[in-house]
Amino acid sequence: MPGTTIRVPLSRRRPVRDTLALMASMIRGKRDDRTVRDLALRLTEGCPRADMQCRMHRVLRYARGGMRYELDPRGGELIHDPKDTIERIASYGLAGGDCDDGAVLVSAMLESLGIATRLVAVSARPDRKLHHVAVEAKHPSGFWVYLDPFLRSKFGPPKFTALMRVPV
Repeated sequence: MPGTTIRVPLSRRRPVRDTLALMASMIRGKRDDRTVRDLALRLTEGCPRADMQCRMHRVLRYARGGMRYELDPRGGELIHDPKDTIERIASYGLAGGDCDDGAVLVSAMLESLGIATRLVAVSARPDRKLHHVAVEAKHPSGFWVYLDPFLRSKFGPPKFTALMRVPV
């Protein structure tokens, strides 16, 4: 299948920031991709023109329904190209990936619709070590909406002990 999968050896000095920077670069490179944009437009058909919440919800629902959480291979970060993830969902009905892959997919699709996003690495652990990444999308009213393809809670995100944001 066409697409790019990047295997990133983890940096010893700044593993989280370096990984987020690579993810942001991948998202910027794919937000103009026809496959990514066409799917985002199809998913958001019927959303009122100014209803960004509707667009965010539909893209998030697609990612939640099309992705199964799978760990990366040992020894590094594996980040799948959003186009590759879309093609796998179309071909097999499901794509495996971890939080990085879900965040890249959601962010690239929202960016293709003109919605500003940023990546957010979070920790809910007492040691404050960042262990998960999701997306925040900017609502037209100015607040940021937390979007996580693998969070199933209907009560919003957990209480975070630490976080790091990287704009796309």
